[in-house]
Amino acid sequence: PAVHEALKENPNRARALLHTFVTRSAMFSTLMLLDATGKPVAGEAKSGDPLAPSYADREYVKAIQAGNDNYVTKRILRGKTSKVLMFVVAQAVKDQQGKLLGLLVGSVSWEVFTKKFVDPLRFGTTGYAFVIDAKGLIIAHGTNKSLILNPEVDHTISEKALALKNGLTQYTFGGQEKIMAVAEIPETGWTVCM
Repeated sequence: PAVHEALKENPNRARALLHTFVTRSAMFSTLMLLDATGKPVAGEAKSGDPLAPSYADREYVKAIQAGNDNYVTKRILRGKTSKVLMFVVAQAVKDQQGKLLGLLVGSVSWEVFTKKFVDPLRFGTTGYAFVIDAKGLIIAHGTNKSLILNPEVDHTISEKALALKNGLTQYTFGGQEKIMAVAEIPETGWTVCM
């Protein structure tokens, strides 16, 4: 009700709700309520940075405007004002007739997410996890952070993982024989490699 109320007339309850949730959440770096054009109605950034005047150019706004009920970004984004690495989840907010009123947007801190779900994974004495996006760019790495979003990295192993999508493969890296398990995440187009 606070979200619908904010999009129709009064954003005060939604502002308080989003502030409380971001303050208490370890994962979300920003929560925003945007109108149907992508302009902020209410929101809170953990960094304290103000929200940008518009998010209309972002893929998640365009996806919701195009009729998706929800959307998860396919690539890692840098916050417009905070510059923090994140991925974004968006949910359409509609009235009872199904007309789009706006969207609720949550920015998940990529660093917090990977510290919890990627970095701790270890296999034997040398095994680790990494994640690539649909273009083969490394977006998370359990042992070498300098590889993240680095376009200069050799993409041979990423290309092998993208071609496989799901399963096991063998390859040689740095003179060592390795086995890699690969799993595609269809909702994002990301591929988890271990």
